[in-house]
Amino acid sequence: MEESKVNNPIETEGDMEILDMEPELHEFVRESDIGKNLKRKKRWPGDGLPDWLWPAVGGVVFLAVILCGILWLKVAAVTVILVAVLEEVLAYCLYHAPLWLHGAVIVMNVVLGMIFPVLVFMILANLIYVSGVWAFYQGESW
Repeated sequence: MEESKVNNPIETEGDMEILDMEPELHEFVRESDIGKNLKRKKRWPGDGLPDWLWPAVGGVVFLAVILCGILWLKVAAVTVILVAVLEEVLAYCLYHAPLWLHGAVIVMNVVLGMIFPVLVFMILANLIYVSGVWAFYQGESW
């Protein structure tokens, strides 16, 4: 009678059945096995590119907007540099924020550009903000 208990993992106690099974542990799962159940692997734009590329793109956009603001749009240099630095600081502070907050920042930049007669420059400042957020987000993986 003991042999039937070993071969049969189900025991009955009164009107209840008790399963004699050990829980499965997933502690030692290899990292290569984690994504096997996914139909398609998620890819981010920029996967496989060098890590230094996105901060470099952010820096080039930063300098290009400063030069365009001063030389092409004839905005005072102090104003251009101050707005550019403030946009970069704002990008650093909010790069983990939800998407709607980034949209609100961009809309506020455009509204400020309409209030003060520098709409084109504030649209360029949005480029600094967007490239800064993207560069900080991508640079986080370093």
